[in-house]
Amino acid sequence: MNIIESTIRRIDGLQQRHTSSAFLFGVVKKFGDDNAGNLTIQITYTMFVTIFPLLLLLVTILGIVLADNPSDRSRVLNSALGQFPIIGQQLGHNLHAIKRSSAFGLVFGVGGLVYGSTGR
Repeated sequence: MNIIESTIRRIDGLQQRHTSSAFLFGVVKKFGDDNAGNLTIQITYTMFVTIFPLLLLLVTILGIVLADNPSDRSRVLNSALGQFPIIGQQLGHNLHAIKRSSAFGLVFGVGGLVYGSTGR
């Protein structure tokens, strides 16, 4: 038996005695075998390309619908929209500015959402 084979057998024996390290090794091995790194990158890209146009549509529609109702606008901004980190505050301050360019926001929001949803 050569050195490499005996080393592999010792590592395998150690792994079989300690289930936590065996589980960790199995997860890392399966992650690499299934090419999960590329799948993770693809999912992240698709989510990124889909979420931002969806946020643009949300802010544009809120700007159009809530333009003349400041109490409802402040209630929406202080609810779920305000929970987005960093983006929520900036969206809240710029909600009135999007009303002027609502066609731009709608067109690019729908176009970006369709592009992101098709996965191309």
